[in-house]
Amino acid sequence: MKLYSRISIILLLFSSINLIAQEGPVYADYDWEKSPSLSSIEPSFADSEQIISQQNILSEIIEENEKHIEYYVKHMRTIVNSDAAVQSNNRIYLPLYQAIDVVEVKARVINSDGSVTELNAEDIKTGQDEDSGFEFQYFALEGVTVGSEVEYLFKLKKRPSSSGQRILLQGDIPIQESTFELITPWYLIYGTKSYNGLPDVTIDTIREDRVRRQIKTKNVDRLKKEYSAHYRPHLQQLIYKLDESALTGVSDVNSFGLASREIYDGVYVPLEKKETKAVEKLLKGTNLSSYSDLKEQVLAVENYVKSNFAIVEEGRNEQLSYIEGILDNKAFSNIGGLRLYAAIFDQLGIEFQSVYTSDRSSLTFDPDFEHFLQLDKALLYIPEIETIMDPSDPFSRLDIIDPNFTNCYGLFIRSLDMDSYKTGLGEVGFIKESGHEQNASNMKIEVKFEEDFEEMNILLVQEFHGLNAKSFQPLYDYLDEEKGEEMTEFLVKLVDEDAEILDLSAENTSGDLLGLKPLIIKSQMRSDRYIEQAGENIIFKVGDLIGPQTELYEEKDRKLDIEGQYPRSYHRTIKFNIPNGYKLANAEDLSMNYKKPESKSEMVFESSYKLDGNTVNVDIVEYYDKSHYPVSVYEDYRTVINAAADFNKITLIFEKQ
Repeated sequence: MKLYSRISIILLLFSSINLIAQEGPVYADYDWEKSPSLSSIEPSFADSEQIISQQNILSEIIEENEKHIEYYVKHMRTIVNSDAAVQSNNRIYLPLYQAIDVVEVKARVINSDGSVTELNAEDIKTGQDEDSGFEFQYFALEGVTVGSEVEYLFKLKKRPSSSGQRILLQGDIPIQESTFELITPWYLIYGTKSYNGLPDVTIDTIREDRVRRQIKTKNVDRLKKEYSAHYRPHLQQLIYKLDESALTGVSDVNSFGLASREIYDGVYVPLEKKETKAVEKLLKGTNLSSYSDLKEQVLAVENYVKSNFAIVEEGRNEQLSYIEGILDNKAFSNIGGLRLYAAIFDQLGIEFQSVYTSDRSSLTFDPDFEHFLQLDKALLYIPEIETIMDPSDPFSRLDIIDPNFTNCYGLFIRSLDMDSYKTGLGEVGFIKESGHEQNASNMKIEVKFEEDFEEMNILLVQEFHGLNAKSFQPLYDYLDEEKGEEMTEFLVKLVDEDAEILDLSAENTSGDLLGLKPLIIKSQMRSDRYIEQAGENIIFKVGDLIGPQTELYEEKDRKLDIEGQYPRSYHRTIKFNIPNGYKLANAEDLSMNYKKPESKSEMVFESSYKLDGNTVNVDIVEYYDKSHYPVSVYEDYRTVINAAADFNKITLIFEKQ
């Protein structure tokens, strides 16, 4: 989230008065042991590939030249306990891009024989990512072996943040001892909150003018990543934020009330007369004023903007944040997009609200702890029709937005008329997710066997709805005919990558139709992979026709809730004729029924069949009506997921009569 008048607030907060003579800073005296010895391994971590024996993080705010500066210290020691860990510890990457200045940086290897190899700033190397061109700096360590210990320490000078900080104190490596300290002048008041079992902060006064907020942990086990689960939100972590300054009297610095006012002022920038006329002229050249149905009108606005304006990164061109520059260049930045929609909606008399939230795959929006880290994604909400839109995503349309910004809380900001002026009033609300019916992926399959049973023809109709279409349907607008055909073929080959495609077509290939009409792919294929001769009998691999399915057969002690996808459904039908002179020996194998055992089913896999003379019609229904399931129902979820994979394995036998 970008706030537009925070500079003055930050200056007020970080203004200081020299009431007390300050002693030297704590960070300056921090150092590692002069004569280190190898750390012992906690018995419960003995089988781990690597273990963090010590992790110390120190953030200290001090005054320099009448300004406040943050000094950040990170000190890590890692025990190398496997060959794999040797590879992952032979480089230490340094986050120096965050720093105003590098105060100190050094590293060393405590070898298994007790000898020590040290490196310092002169040994830092620079590399470059081939794809992004981003430069990074690192230590290249030599002599790292199983049984050695890698240690590094760096001190950075940074600008302090008033918007909040997040400290992760758990990861995919077990940690034997960890300490985090936030040391500040006495008059800077911080709010803190610990998550996922992390102990609460303890507060003490280390000197007359300095306050320390501290967390210490011991023997924190690793958290493993799991299939269909969000990871970072479940790590032990601390979020802290500046609340007030006892010297200046500025308070509620990270409140949603302040955020609402700042965001409102940033979005509703008063238009100059010529800008108002330019928006009026733009609307006269469209039919956006002619709709009687509000939802159709809002969608028409979204389609018009996303079809006629480019979306560029923030900061690339300041002109693209203001209406005149946006209309002249046919492009806008993220904040420029909000201002453009606001100007258009105001002209059309459409009431809307700004919504700010977080990506729930990375950070859970906490309505009970107000800070600006969780206000990093802007959406728009139309209250009359209860629909949400993402103004900065060209591949989204009404209610069909990235699911990581739904099924979570957000800050809804509406206009409040105060007679002499208008301001923003914020209220935390819940952003609903779409239903599984809206996100359907359907297949209609008709099979015709060749007389010699060497091959068969497949008529396939695929339908992609909602979020299942979001990655493809709008993309056609950006592809030429050849590339569009390649993507259509790609979608067919998701079912059978080796089939010979005889005929292929696509319908509703436009982002303007996302959510209105499904993307439809029709194809005719020839394949020999589904049938085999077994003596006089024929084996028909009917289960493979629905395409590869996810399998969750491996037994694991699941720790995390089921997340990472969205409510979705799959309806597949398969039609084929039993060949003349044969009978279907095992039709009952087509009947499957797996449901979550509550009275109201939340996840289902069902398949059934009907015989009409020699014609067999198979009907398969699968759906998941939530994006989030608690870990307590993981076995039910696994059963339903595996049911689809089990269907893949069904083979039918045509017996010779």
